[in-house]
Amino acid sequence: MVRSRFDLTDEEDKEHTNLFFINELLEARHKAEQRNITLPLYIHSGESNWTENENVLDAILLDAKRIGHGIALFKHPLLMQIVKDRGIAIEVCPISNQVLGFVADLRNHPAVLYLNSGLPVVISSDDPGIWKCTFSYDFYAAFMAWGLDLKCLKQLAMNSLLYSAMTLEEKERALEFWREKWEKFITWLNEYKV
Repeated sequence: MVRSRFDLTDEEDKEHTNLFFINELLEARHKAEQRNITLPLYIHSGESNWTENENVLDAILLDAKRIGHGIALFKHPLLMQIVKDRGIAIEVCPISNQVLGFVADLRNHPAVLYLNSGLPVVISSDDPGIWKCTFSYDFYAAFMAWGLDLKCLKQLAMNSLLYSAMTLEEKERALEFWREKWEKFITWLNEYKV
């Protein structure tokens, strides 16, 4: 089976909602199915301070596999539970969210609630070309602001692979490679522990 990925992105507070693109999204999914192509949706939703933001709901109804940002999700406990039950990853972008003014203080980022509620969270750098940084900076910012421990960092790193667009076989290979690197890191860390 051929796999493909579609990522809808837009500035939600200034442009159209996800629902504006519903015909195009459904048509693309229908055409993909006709060609035996899987078209998982990774939809940019909830990067907004709107109280009534419906984009997260639309992303869930469209069966998105990942929701980019999801800042507004915390305002909807039922949707949070659905995201958790369906294993939809929330792709958080701490530095971008702060720079763009969606989160004034990273210590109060809703991702802390998502992590504590057991939602699958993935850290992303959002626009690395614009910010001139890699997701390592976002990991560091999250680690410092959210009081994460090594166990949580490990899970976040693994989530990057588990909730990626890779095939199951590709994920297994990537996780095996990653676990080898992780073990070497832990060995190094224990050797230099004070």
